[in-house]
Amino acid sequence: MPNGSLIVAQPLEKLFRIFDSAGMYRATLGRSGKGPGEFQSLPAFGRVGDSLYAIDHRNRRLSLFRNASAPAVSISLPLLRVPAVEYAGLVAILPDGGAISSANATSLTAPTVQQLFLHSRDGRRTQSLATFRDDDYFTPIRVGTLKLQFPQPLVARPYVLYSSPSGSVASLRSVVPENGSIGAVELSWRSTSAAPVLQRVPVPIQAVREADVDSILDAFSAAMAPALTQTGGTISVAQLRAQTKSILVRKRVFPPVERVFMDDDGRVWLRIRGSVDWMIVTKGKTDVDRIRLPVHAEILAASGMTLWTRESDTDDLPVLTRYRLSKQQ
Repeated sequence: MPNGSLIVAQPLEKLFRIFDSAGMYRATLGRSGKGPGEFQSLPAFGRVGDSLYAIDHRNRRLSLFRNASAPAVSISLPLLRVPAVEYAGLVAILPDGGAISSANATSLTAPTVQQLFLHSRDGRRTQSLATFRDDDYFTPIRVGTLKLQFPQPLVARPYVLYSSPSGSVASLRSVVPENGSIGAVELSWRSTSAAPVLQRVPVPIQAVREADVDSILDAFSAAMAPALTQTGGTISVAQLRAQTKSILVRKRVFPPVERVFMDDDGRVWLRIRGSVDWMIVTKGKTDVDRIRLPVHAEILAASGMTLWTRESDTDDLPVLTRYRLSKQQ
């Protein structure tokens, strides 16, 4: 939060816990229930200015906590009216009153489709941010009567990033060349009132190594061995391995983006595959800042020159770590 305090969501308990900037517990917000300030689910939450918002789909309510006090606003959730949609609702609200919504469409014969939309202050849908399909990430492999799903680590999938505190929204995609060592990350900065602004950041590309392919195939084949036994031997491990390899190596390069994050100021943090550094991209700024963090650190929040991560100690227990960033000439 702007005052340095930390709010931790506890979805199983249906509440939030507040800690000060030194990590000391201070208060609890919410509890399980159907009344004001109570929750039946916490699928989406975030910060808008100095307020905390929580979207409770089961109670069909949006609650705003101002300065960590009782809910100041409690309204019904608007639902999208989209043809052939099974479920739709708000994902996040933005400082200008706009919102991001999500709509899922499923059928027995087609993969699940999720769409993200950007809405103006009056709730009108202004842009389609992205469409995600299950088969973008998983390839069905039929083994007798079973349909196995194999993840495609070589698919350069798109991302949608948003920062409620700053109101920034950006979609990101990788441009992966068939040949060559340099690709690009394209950021499309979105707004409810203006055309998207495109920003292109060159990034190095890491080629696929046979050792990587063999390691993935060995792990997948070993995991699927029980399923193969159940099919009565209609396909052997060797046949499954060959079929999977033909899917895995469609391209001879990995997509460059390994991790991505948008902070409270609307900056985009990228870690490129094979690199130990994070790139920090600011809208409209040609220079890219760089920072080195522990390899397994998960960025939770960043604002100004303060960064919070989740890491593990020597006993493999999760630890929250706060960094103070500094500029080096």
